[in-house]
Amino acid sequence: LLFVIGVLILVVPVFVQQFQEAASTLPEKALRLRDRTEPWVWATFKIRIPRTPGEVVLRTFDALRTQGPMVLGGLSGAVTGTFRALALSVGVLIVPVFTIYLLIDFDAVVTRSAKLVPRRFYPKVSAIASDIHRTLGQYIRGQVTANIVLATLYSVGLHFVGIPLGVPLGVMTGLFAFVPYVGFGFFFSVALILAVLEGSGILTVLGVIAVMGAVQLLDAFIITPRVVGGAVGLKPIEVLLTMMAAGTLFGFVGVLLAVPIGAVLKILVHHAAQSYLRSEYYLQEPPGAHDHETVVARAARAVADAAQEKGAS
Repeated sequence: LLFVIGVLILVVPVFVQQFQEAASTLPEKALRLRDRTEPWVWATFKIRIPRTPGEVVLRTFDALRTQGPMVLGGLSGAVTGTFRALALSVGVLIVPVFTIYLLIDFDAVVTRSAKLVPRRFYPKVSAIASDIHRTLGQYIRGQVTANIVLATLYSVGLHFVGIPLGVPLGVMTGLFAFVPYVGFGFFFSVALILAVLEGSGILTVLGVIAVMGAVQLLDAFIITPRVVGGAVGLKPIEVLLTMMAAGTLFGFVGVLLAVPIGAVLKILVHHAAQSYLRSEYYLQEPPGAHDHETVVARAARAVADAAQEKGAS
């Protein structure tokens, strides 16, 4: 609690300051960027950039009049996509509701499920379920730790580069790092746009690329394998191989779930190996082993008897 309060005390004023500076400077920088790029756009593409909202509206009506069928087809696609996005948003909003009710009844669900397990299998099933439960909890804590580390690295790097909203942008990039490609790609694009609007030259853009690329490499080869993999008991090489295999087989979803699935599979393989090593099939001795031991024992007793008789004589 003290850590969270300290972070809020330090970060919130920086957020407010940078948002105020961006709100006061970005519109002017956008106008300057438009003035610089307008001649190049006209010379290259023969397109004039709209300068006022009224000009945007007039050009829109002209496009509707001259390219009506194509525009209507695009609008229908946009409407369909909007409804799909709304349905997805509703689904995303429903997830927390189900999560809350599931967490409330979680212990009762576990207790009722445990009663259905045959008693002779209960110790083994309980041990496996406990290991999986503990490992997934460690995975969540490790992922949160990795996100905090990434948020710190991104925000510090973008702040020193000097782009507007560097700290908030870095924090958001780190917090959304658990979504492969999407979070990084979106905020990387926003950072490049802000670097261009800043108008400080190519060095600012190169600085953004260097910071985002360096932290991404650290995340891929050091932070995620060691922090997240160490939390669930996977070695760095195991994390890398698991993510590569899952990404090749299942794509985006595979990369997203590679570490927890790999940890669960490792638990199942460990318990299976232990059961095998304790099984009668593994411990059964080869045929004739006892006969061989009997022969050896008889020979040893004969040698001992002979030595005893020799000593007596």
